[in-house]
Amino acid sequence: MKIRNGFVSNSSSSSFIVQGVKLSLDESSKLFSDDDYWKFSKDNKLCVEQDRFYFGGDLEGYIVGICGGNLEDGEVIKIKNLTIEDKEKIVEKLRTAGIEKTIDDVDIYIQYVSNDNY
Repeated sequence: MKIRNGFVSNSSSSSFIVQGVKLSLDESSKLFSDDDYWKFSKDNKLCVEQDRFYFGGDLEGYIVGICGGNLEDGEVIKIKNLTIEDKEKIVEKLRTAGIEKTIDDVDIYIQYVSNDNY
C-alpha cells in the first residue's frame, strides 16, 4: 500500500487563447443563445469561448474569433499575429448580426482558470 505525504490535488483547469472580439451578453444574444454557441462556432468556423472569472462563476460574455490554442500549467506558447483578412472575417460575421465592431476591436484574449482559484 502506498501512503502519500503532502499535498494531494483533485483540481482541474480550463484555458483558452482567442484572437477576436469580446462581446457582452446582449451583443452575443444577436448571434446565438447560451445553449447553441457551439453550433454557431462550428457553422462559422470561429472560436467562441465563455468569459467567466472562475469555474461556476457568472457568465460575463463571450470571446468570438480565431482560436490560438490552450495553455497547460506553466506552458509558454507563441501566438501568431492575425492577418488583416482574418480580422476582417471576424468583424464581418459580427456585422451581419448588427454588431458594429472594427478590426481595431480585435485583440488577444487569454484565460487560464483552475478550480483552485474558486
